[in-house]
Amino acid sequence: MTAPRGWYPQGDGTERWWDGTQWTSDVRSVTAPQPPATASSPQQFVQPYETRWGIRWGLFDPAWSLVGAIALGVVALALLPVAVLSLLSGDAGFGIVIGLVVSLLAAGAVAYGYD
Repeated sequence: MTAPRGWYPQGDGTERWWDGTQWTSDVRSVTAPQPPATASSPQQFVQPYETRWGIRWGLFDPAWSLVGAIALGVVALALLPVAVLSLLSGDAGFGIVIGLVVSLLAAGAVAYGYD
């Protein structure tokens, strides 16, 4: 039984190639891998975030997220009676469109609040 082919350390900072049956004349020096230089490497921007109630908040400051969510919610609530009155008065097309806008605004308010 013989050792598999490969590079094997010689104990002097070099490795020699074993071809599976005999040592060859191929030798290479062994150097420890150097970490990448930090000065020349571009730094990746990491968005800061905060975790509250098990939810990751981060695109905006949580206070501004709450303000945005409240603003979208107020607009949605203001348009809701318009949608209901349009549906009740017989203008179903306009009522449905306004209802969809209200739904999108409400969904945006929830998403903005969880940002």
